[in-house]
Amino acid sequence: MQAAAQTCTIKCDNFSCLGSSMVFALDAGAQTPSSYDWDFGDGQKSTQASPANLYTKAGTYTVKVKANLTSGGTCGDSITIIVYNLPFAKFSISSNSQFCYLRNNICIINQST
Repeated sequence: MQAAAQTCTIKCDNFSCLGSSMVFALDAGAQTPSSYDWDFGDGQKSTQASPANLYTKAGTYTVKVKANLTSGGTCGDSITIIVYNLPFAKFSISSNSQFCYLRNNICIINQST
């Protein structure tokens, strides 16, 4: 008779920016995992207890893990994370505004994304 699946929870931030590694951990409560099977949703996988993954494209990913427990059972969880593009700061000074020049002000145009 196989042991019933136990409840466990993935611990990590639910968002990141490109270029930042995300570190994942599994909270199995009172159970002790003996092995891990992580799927980060981007084609990368790991068998480490607390792996890190570096996403190379912005988007929404489903992270899944299944762990074998020393008690003979398994536990698993999945979460959705969002990886954002890095912000791009870009400003310019308005060159066609008489108001700015006549009043000794600097008019800045925000073109950031």
